[in-house]
Amino acid sequence: MLPYGSSRRGTVTLGVLALISFLLMTFDIRSSGEGFTQTIRSGAQTIFNPFQHVAQAVIDPVVDAFDALANLASLREENDRLRGEREELLSRLAEAEAALVENDQLRALLALYDQFPEYTLTAAAILSSGDSFDLRFTINRGANDGIVVGSAVVDDAGALIGFIVDVSETTSTVDPIIASGTVVSVVTDGGDPGIISGQGTEDELRLEIYDATADLSVDSVLRTFRHDNNTPNGLNVAIVTVPAPVNVSKIDTNSVVPFVDFTRLQFVTVLGVPSDLVDEPTDTTIPDTTGSTDSTADGGS
Repeated sequence: MLPYGSSRRGTVTLGVLALISFLLMTFDIRSSGEGFTQTIRSGAQTIFNPFQHVAQAVIDPVVDAFDALANLASLREENDRLRGEREELLSRLAEAEAALVENDQLRALLALYDQFPEYTLTAAAILSSGDSFDLRFTINRGANDGIVVGSAVVDDAGALIGFIVDVSETTSTVDPIIASGTVVSVVTDGGDPGIISGQGTEDELRLEIYDATADLSVDSVLRTFRHDNNTPNGLNVAIVTVPAPVNVSKIDTNSVVPFVDFTRLQFVTVLGVPSDLVDEPTDTTIPDTTGSTDSTADGGS
């Protein structure tokens, strides 16, 4: 407990300070901010102003740093939100593009139905492409979809791409006309039959006509003709790029390009072979003549 005298002095001091404050406010109000009180205020501001600037110089960067951190967190959240929206829009765009491609493929397939009414058509996508050593490629349709070896494969315009050479349950292998060793029987616009053989490149084929009756001009189209009973006549195969004159009743040129652009190929259509067009198996059974030979021998004996 404080002594009685000390407590009394504190009370008196507090009262004096309150009285002085009241008097100062009274003088300030009466002088409208001028006079003695204004002088005191100005002096106090002059004394403490440098300290205020120092304090602001220290505090303001700290405040700015906290504001920057808060803004950075907000910007990160906004960035994450915008990134999510972008990914969603890209996904929707990819779906829309896929739908457009599928729609174009279906439209082309409907047109092919009119072109090949006697064939069963199966649309397929290319799963894996070949390389410079083996140009064969794989499609996502197989025996489960009715694909059989020997079927012709065309693009969405009905131009010949190649032939099915191997079939599994769910996939098939296509031997394209550009593959080395692939041969297609064709006919010119003038009716001269010949053969086209692949050269192992995407932009060159070889054309051979042995009984040519007319020169070939640029943009002459070569079409399938009696290739086999599984392949319809009239499929576009290749185009002549350089005039090919007849030389001793023969035309032999490499200035021929495929009708199909193999560099942009994504989807194909397989022409299912109708049962009435399948080649009839040839009877290669050798007749058993043993009995007649023996009877002849017996008779001779």
